[in-house]
Amino acid sequence: MIRIKQATTREEANTIAVLAKKVWEHTYIPIIGKAQVDYMLDKFQSAAVVWESIEAGIYDYRLAYIEDQLVGYLAFQQKEAEIFISKLYVDPDRQKQGIAKRLFAEVSDQPIIRLTVNKYNTVAIQVYEHIGFEKEEAVVAEIGNGYVMDDYVMVRRQ
Repeated sequence: MIRIKQATTREEANTIAVLAKKVWEHTYIPIIGKAQVDYMLDKFQSAAVVWESIEAGIYDYRLAYIEDQLVGYLAFQQKEAEIFISKLYVDPDRQKQGIAKRLFAEVSDQPIIRLTVNKYNTVAIQVYEHIGFEKEEAVVAEIGNGYVMDDYVMVRRQ
C-alpha cells in the first residue's frame, strides 16, 4: 500500500536527496550526461537545497512510501490559481506501480497544473500525456556552468 505524507524534517530532505540521485542517474545520464546530472543534483536536489525549500515553504513536498521505504516524491508550488509541479520522481525499481498516479492525486483537483519536462524524457512525457497534460511550449533555460534545461512546459486544465 502506498502511503503519502508531507515532508517536514531535515532527515526527510536527506532521504529525498538519496532517491533523487538514484532517479537522476538512471533517467538523465543517458539524456544529458553524467557531468550535467552531477551539477544539477548539487544545484537543485541536494539535501541542503531540498531542506531549504521545505523550511522556507518554497515547495510543498509529498513523499510516497511503501512500507518504510521512500519510493517517490512530488514537489509543488501554489501560484495564484494554478499549481506548478517542480518535481515528480519515482524510484526506477518501483515504476509502473501507481506511485506517480498516487502522488499526482495530491494536486489533481486543481484547475490548472503546469510542469516542465526534459524534451528527451519520452517516458515521462507519455505518462503526463496519459493523465491529461498537453505540451504548451518549448523552453531552453540556462542554469549555469554552460548547461541548459531543454524542456517542454506541459499544462493540464480541468
